[in-house]
Amino acid sequence: MKKLLTLLLCLLSMPLFAQIAIRAEVSEDEAVDIAKNLFAGRDVDIYIGDYSSADWLVFIDEEPLKGWEHWCTYLYVQKTRLFNTPIRYSQSREKLPPSIDLRPKYVKNRATRAPLNIKVPKVSSNATNTKSYAVILSGGANKNSNHERYWNDCSFIYQTLVNKYLIPKDNIYVIMADGTNPEADMRCVDGTYKSSPLDLDFDGSPDLKYAATKANVSSVFNELSRKLTEENHLFFFVIDHGGSHDGVSQSYINLWGREVLEDYELSTMLNKINAGAMNIVLGQCYSGGFIDNIAKKGRVIATASTGGQSSYACSDLLYDEFVYHWTSAVARRTAYGVSVSSDLDYSGHVTMDEAFTFAEKKDRANETPMYNSTPLSVGEDLAFDKMPNLVDLYIRDNVEDTGKEPNLTAKESWKSPDIWVRNQKDDVEEHENPYYSDEHPTAFVKVRITNRGTKDYKSAEQPQYLHVCWTKASTNISIDAWKGRELYNNYVTGFYIVPTLIREDIPAGKSAVITVTWTLPDYMLDSMSDNDTENHHFCLFARVSKEHTDDIDKELITDHNTADIRGSNKLAQKNLSIIRKGSSNDLTSTVFVRNTMGTSRSYSLEIRTSTEADKDLFTMAQVSVEMSGPIYQAWERGGSNSTGIKRSPSVPRVLQLESASSKISGISLNKNEFEKISLECNFYRSLMIPNRTYTIDLIQRDEATGDIVGGETFIIDPRPLSIISPPIIIRPGIIDGKYQLSAEAPDNTTNYTWTDKAGNIVGNTKEVTVSPTIRNNEYTVTAKAGGILDQASITLDLIQGIKSVTPSPATNYIDVILKEPADNDLTYVKVQSVQDNGRVVEKEVVRNNSQVRIELGTMPRGVILIQLISDNEVIDNAKIIKN
Repeated sequence: MKKLLTLLLCLLSMPLFAQIAIRAEVSEDEAVDIAKNLFAGRDVDIYIGDYSSADWLVFIDEEPLKGWEHWCTYLYVQKTRLFNTPIRYSQSREKLPPSIDLRPKYVKNRATRAPLNIKVPKVSSNATNTKSYAVILSGGANKNSNHERYWNDCSFIYQTLVNKYLIPKDNIYVIMADGTNPEADMRCVDGTYKSSPLDLDFDGSPDLKYAATKANVSSVFNELSRKLTEENHLFFFVIDHGGSHDGVSQSYINLWGREVLEDYELSTMLNKINAGAMNIVLGQCYSGGFIDNIAKKGRVIATASTGGQSSYACSDLLYDEFVYHWTSAVARRTAYGVSVSSDLDYSGHVTMDEAFTFAEKKDRANETPMYNSTPLSVGEDLAFDKMPNLVDLYIRDNVEDTGKEPNLTAKESWKSPDIWVRNQKDDVEEHENPYYSDEHPTAFVKVRITNRGTKDYKSAEQPQYLHVCWTKASTNISIDAWKGRELYNNYVTGFYIVPTLIREDIPAGKSAVITVTWTLPDYMLDSMSDNDTENHHFCLFARVSKEHTDDIDKELITDHNTADIRGSNKLAQKNLSIIRKGSSNDLTSTVFVRNTMGTSRSYSLEIRTSTEADKDLFTMAQVSVEMSGPIYQAWERGGSNSTGIKRSPSVPRVLQLESASSKISGISLNKNEFEKISLECNFYRSLMIPNRTYTIDLIQRDEATGDIVGGETFIIDPRPLSIISPPIIIRPGIIDGKYQLSAEAPDNTTNYTWTDKAGNIVGNTKEVTVSPTIRNNEYTVTAKAGGILDQASITLDLIQGIKSVTPSPATNYIDVILKEPADNDLTYVKVQSVQDNGRVVEKEVVRNNSQVRIELGTMPRGVILIQLISDNEVIDNAKIIKN
């Protein structure tokens, strides 16, 4: 009985022992192998942690270089399994890492250069930037998503603010992760955890004071709303994580503990602050989705990505891609101390648009940085060491000019679209040449002024003045010329108009046209009849100033002693002459060429067309420049060099410009010397196109520096010209062995130009004497009348030539008889055998003789070529056979 009971107990116990015997533990490596197999071939990072006593949590970061939020996978793997059965697990996809402790199992070290307490050096100055404030926010979400690189981003920008731009620490609010809590809140690159260091600049004092909660963010902005005024600048910097509800514009910032700050909530907080300028840099994922909510007048926003994109870490540094380059731009050096060229216009300040441009260009990640400035001037002007003007009135230099200083969009400084002249008081925005008469003693200068600031201009509160000066048309204009301190033939070359108060209020972002009454200088236009005989028009200079005085500040004058038009948005210039038919019946315009320096300088004058179509002018017309005596002498001093120029020895001071790239070089002007040149256009009647105008620039360049120092723009309008009858060439006869040609043309013809077949000018009078040659026996006369050119051509028979060669065939000699006796000592006959390597015999023809005998001697049989040569030109030729 006892044995039976024992056997029964053993049988009952066997399933329990068997069950215990066949269960096995699942190791960390086995759990991680599941993740490796699931994500084979993909660049992922794999971590593991204890989810519970029964399960592993394998965490797979599917896109390790992306900031959060982005997709990741959780694997819940049971820690035990039955013998010979698969490991049991479940999975879910999330957008943030878990909060539990994780151990790195399969993690790449992607940072090839890690920060080692990198410090931004402190600027040596006792000054402080007390008007700038900053908020630095790094939410973190949890210790697994709060990467070490985010702390590095915050440290780099914090040190830049404190050490480079001298912003007081009390003006900077750092809101990061769990704040001052000593518990570990940051995952390091080696997989360990630590508490975020409170000291961002390594000076031993804590800088981090606030945990990244919505309550703290709201509290900080409320405090700033009570402190800041329109004289202050607020900088808001965000890094770490973000998400989006719709992948377009409904974005949010991840704060600590998975709390979020919605875009509309941030907008409400920022709208309480009355700072004069606000600079916002958002480095988190989906950051571009904030722009539509927080964009507002006076703000400039830069984001690392669009509202539908993640942002990325640097692939080789422990920083985030966009914000690292943005901070390097404003620091003007990388975190590792390498200088960067981020001051793109060399103004001495790195503005917010320059910082964005630099960072966008340097960004290597698959992200699209976004930018918004309202208005554009905020980003163009705002820097950590420069506040933009709240009211900023300016005059454009060109259509693209936004008022940014210096203006890098203008190739020329004399083409302001915001300055024009009207001969009557109207609202037409088209420039006219002013004209004077007893009945018309005034013209009206129109100037468009734009307020690019963020605050309305009110004349009653902050009056500003418009100053306008004029000079006679010039390619380069000195301050003395604008101010009436320069004389030409005892008359001033320019003067200023009485300053005009800008009475009209101009809202931010709007413009107003100010009219200035201009009492025209009658002694230049009437008494001297200068505008009628020389068509010497005017240049205009406009300046906006808070002062009623007409002095130009020294800092607004260039090294060439001219107004710094592109350097100051308060200055603008209009050099435009419209060339139309006047009572002189010519299309001409006169300008001064000036050396504004106190030493001798060498200049070039160059032609440039506004469009490709304007190049047609040089086909449709003869374009020429006539130099005054002193300018011609200055050109001779410099060597009389030119490109694309044709001129006649009989009129050496007139240079015909052959193309849109014509250039007159080496005009060597003495100090402060200036004189006139005249531009003239004459159109070919047969080529004229109805209702067409042409625009060209005459540019003056300093040859030592290569700088364009000025220029004049000409609009050439031939439309009023009347059509003339073409000239007729009359051939009266032969005198002294030469043709005498004469042109018969309309009575108002002012001059003639004769050219040969090669294009050489052979005469400039109504009659001309020519000697045609076998290769050059066509002649053209061009007659000019009232700005119109017409032409006639003639082909002439040879006067000088070979009349006969005898005997033919020849044996021992030949007699060559000419049509006319030789009229110079450079006439000879050249005989050359076509065979025998071209044996040559030459014989001079004595002046006034018409026959010469040439012995053929041992010249071989065959064809012989005979040429008559005079003045080194082949006049005629013939062939014979020698027996």
